[in-house]
Amino acid sequence: MRRGLTLIGTVAVTMVIALGVTWLPDVMESSDFFQVTEVVVEGTHYLDEARVHDLLDLPPGASVWGDLEAWAANVRRHVLVEDAVIQRRLPHRLDVQVVERRPVALHPSPILVPVDREGRVLPVDLAVHRLDLPIILPTWASNGGQTTPSPGIRGGVGAAGSAPMNPSRIRSLAQEVARLSEMDPGFMALVSEVEMDDAGDVILHLTEPRAAIHYRGAASPHELRRSLRLLDHARSLRNGESPTVVDLRFEDRAILRFARAQGGV
Repeated sequence: MRRGLTLIGTVAVTMVIALGVTWLPDVMESSDFFQVTEVVVEGTHYLDEARVHDLLDLPPGASVWGDLEAWAANVRRHVLVEDAVIQRRLPHRLDVQVVERRPVALHPSPILVPVDREGRVLPVDLAVHRLDLPIILPTWASNGGQTTPSPGIRGGVGAAGSAPMNPSRIRSLAQEVARLSEMDPGFMALVSEVEMDDAGDVILHLTEPRAAIHYRGAASPHELRRSLRLLDHARSLRNGESPTVVDLRFEDRAILRFARAQGGV
């Protein structure tokens, strides 16, 4: 008899707990005590916090027990937002953690616009945020396999009068810039512009020394650093005359090219 009563009691308690778990959030959500009175936004740099509040689109009298995932999904719809997670801080606060998409390069379209690693244009105000990033130039046509650095933005090509660039090439170059920036940010600080020739090979334009590195596939940081040493060495051998191009497209060797006007190829 006692065992039967114990079993009945256990079942009863279990049912109460189960029903309580089901009903409790609904009861608490309707309580003024849990009304959202504070929203803390973290992780934003380019996106204004007030804009995040607007994106949340909380209904009047929203409770911390509301649908967090639905509100987070509202924030994720913004192009600058890669991810957003919301947590409750009882009794009346929501913490919104935002992961922004990061600009990795600038692209003349025709004015300079920031793009992320997927080539996606980001609405970042360059008058407010000074971005020291490489510029993705339009596709450059090679000349008989010889590499001659294009004038790029420095000479006015690309920013105006050029055909729109293939979005897939913008994405490929943006991904390469992002890859190299993550592997060797110090080296990428020396790169002012990046472009792709008609064969799909990458050309990095350096600020100092004024030269380009031309390579096929995914160059390693070691290869790129070695190119800098080759430039310095060549300059020391030729009385300060610096190569205009380090060509890494050939297996197991690097070819240094000098400006034709100075008698070198």
